[in-house]
Amino acid sequence: MNADELATLCHRASLELSLPDPYALGKGHTVTLDGVHIEIQHKAPRPHFLLLAEIAKFPDTQRAAVHEHLLALQLSTADHPNLRFGFHPRRHTTLVCLTSTPLRGDARPEAWLARLMRDTVQQVLDWRRELRDTTARFDCQPHADALQHAGLRA
Repeated sequence: MNADELATLCHRASLELSLPDPYALGKGHTVTLDGVHIEIQHKAPRPHFLLLAEIAKFPDTQRAAVHEHLLALQLSTADHPNLRFGFHPRRHTTLVCLTSTPLRGDARPEAWLARLMRDTVQQVLDWRRELRDTTARFDCQPHADALQHAGLRA
């Protein structure tokens, strides 16, 4: 996928999602969908891109426990190597990172990307609710839909 193909895909998905600036996604800008900050990073000519979604900025007293939980979750989903967690060094926020490849021959790849973004946002919102509670047992599991639409191998 080259830069123009990614820009077209992101633009069409942004229109499908009714984002305020349909030209921002995939160009190094952060967009917000249902209160979740999302960014797409890509290096041409790779066929895949990285979808970053901001989970939250956790207090120092909670950050280690949250990150330990998310790393354990990442380890337990080893059959989904495209799912990772990260940390934004400037904003000090915890991220979910999905390496995704659009399906070849898909008649509407923008619908696939829009669905991937919606499912990722829903997962992030669920994690926010579960991880904000410092007494939570941290037994949340990722939605199968978010993993499936990301084009991850099961």
